[in-house]
Amino acid sequence: MYVFGGSVREAAELLDGSADEFVAGCARRFRELHGEDPGYRERASWPVLVRAMMRAGLGELWLGLEFSLHGTGQRVDALVLGTRADGGLQATVVELKQWSDCVLLEAEPSRVLVRGELLTHPCAQVAGYLWYLATWVRRAELDLLVRGVAVLHNASPSVVADLRGSVVRSTGSDEIAVLGRAELDVPEAVRAGLAADGLAGPADEQIKAVREARHIPPLSLFTELERVLNNDSSMTLVGEQQDALLELRSRLKAALSAPGRHLILVTGGPGTGKSVIAVRLLAAIPKLAEQLGTTCTARYLTPSGTLRWQLERAAGPAGKGLFHTVRGYLKAKPKERHVPVVDEAQRIADAVHKIPEILDATRLAVLFLDEKQIILPNEGITSDALERLAGGKGVTVSPINLVNQFRCAGSQRYLGWVDALLTQGPSPRPWTDDEYDFATVTDPQALKNWVDAHTRDGTTARISAGFCWPWTKGTAKDELLDDVELRWQDRASGAERELRLPWNSKFEKPDREGNVAIPHSQAWATDPGGHEQVGCIYTAQGLEYPYSAVVLGPDLVRRNDRWQARPDRSWDPAMEGVTPEQYLVLAFNIYRVLLTRGTRGCRVYSTDPATQRYLEHLIPTRAGES
Repeated sequence: MYVFGGSVREAAELLDGSADEFVAGCARRFRELHGEDPGYRERASWPVLVRAMMRAGLGELWLGLEFSLHGTGQRVDALVLGTRADGGLQATVVELKQWSDCVLLEAEPSRVLVRGELLTHPCAQVAGYLWYLATWVRRAELDLLVRGVAVLHNASPSVVADLRGSVVRSTGSDEIAVLGRAELDVPEAVRAGLAADGLAGPADEQIKAVREARHIPPLSLFTELERVLNNDSSMTLVGEQQDALLELRSRLKAALSAPGRHLILVTGGPGTGKSVIAVRLLAAIPKLAEQLGTTCTARYLTPSGTLRWQLERAAGPAGKGLFHTVRGYLKAKPKERHVPVVDEAQRIADAVHKIPEILDATRLAVLFLDEKQIILPNEGITSDALERLAGGKGVTVSPINLVNQFRCAGSQRYLGWVDALLTQGPSPRPWTDDEYDFATVTDPQALKNWVDAHTRDGTTARISAGFCWPWTKGTAKDELLDDVELRWQDRASGAERELRLPWNSKFEKPDREGNVAIPHSQAWATDPGGHEQVGCIYTAQGLEYPYSAVVLGPDLVRRNDRWQARPDRSWDPAMEGVTPEQYLVLAFNIYRVLLTRGTRGCRVYSTDPATQRYLEHLIPTRAGES
């Protein structure tokens, strides 16, 4: 898929006819393919590349703008195809950047600072695409060579020189050419940057072969992924989680051997190892298929962008191309035999339509589901509904329930206690068990002191809260604003007190040395500096950390021995129009998730005085923890 596909000459003729119409046509196609508009800078780059290639005499080469990498949900800004002198094919990946300036980071050469935002060095970005093409695409079938170039049409010669110089010792990145404003006016430089000297226009059958090429990861990639996972403590399976993986492998082997279509449905609560097991299946499934004398590939799907980002980072290059959003996976329409492994399936928006699309795309799928983690009104499906849906499509369902949980210090009792707390049933008995460190605090400052003390000791601790305060969305250059305002009356003096903190940041923010001082939202739960911001359900769900501090906002309060939901006190735009009855279920689920993130301990505080008194009646209270 691409927004334009044809010879460079054809693109130039369209531009000469009407540049506005050419760009508008590409933008319409982009919208049809991706459901959103391209940015202004992207639209401005397309004509620049076409005209530079025409001046360089490369009009016969094939150009694909916004070329999708089949089956991955990813795309490159441009792909140039040409025939080599020996008759083979060359593909050149082009990364288009609109930067006029950037700041190089000595501590981290693979990244640069652009307009206050930390971004991947363009050479490192292109090197990643080349690694993918060299690893996933069956190049021998195409007789394909791959090359790469970064084009920065607004960059001065000094910026280009700095970018080149910063990666001279970075394997892979050091092979990527960089073209700036000056080079684009020099035909020889353009041909050299695109490695296009001696290339001729490709034959139609060669272009078709690239468009329809099989993108399949080799088994060696899964061996490397398994090695990475084995060396990552956060990906370690414990106790009955190992038994669950063995049981899953047995079910998968049976499904791969049997005719018809199959769904393995795995249910379980927080801490039962769903995400770790799901990722482990990426390496297990291809090996099982090989044992059976067949081939298939696995893809990990999740609606959670935060969880996917964390897993991609943990897996490193070994996991490139294996992790997807549900939407991106369905848009990619992979054709090879594959097994989608869907984590956090309860978070799929419009699930009654999306899940059938997943089932239709394959003969075997694995879904991981926790009904009590549905947090938005347009999300969710129950296991019963899912089994009925699959049965109606002739899909055989094989259910597995994960029971034991290893988060919250392995306390099944704590998880059950939280479940009992967040219902309209009778209150649970007061928490007295010392197998999990759980308490209330007297005020927000005590909550912050507790988090700071663990941070000083070198242990990760985080504050999360209900979405009950406005969230100022600034730019990468803007300082974070203290949107979360927590006010209380000091119990000793009666004085009014206040603690103000920012929400987690949309952008990474570096210090003066270029090191990350404030992580972006997807890294808030794990990276240094995150303890200074407040996380929400979207940045916490699917992740865990040793110590969790939770603020119950005014959206869920206790009145007359009953919980009362107040959707009007939520600042989450997704909750607009939700009734109190509908919101109550979602609020229970949201706070259940937040209260079960801590593996070693949890502190909780309610901004509502009556609710705080209720919590202190049930939970031991700590004052001024430090």
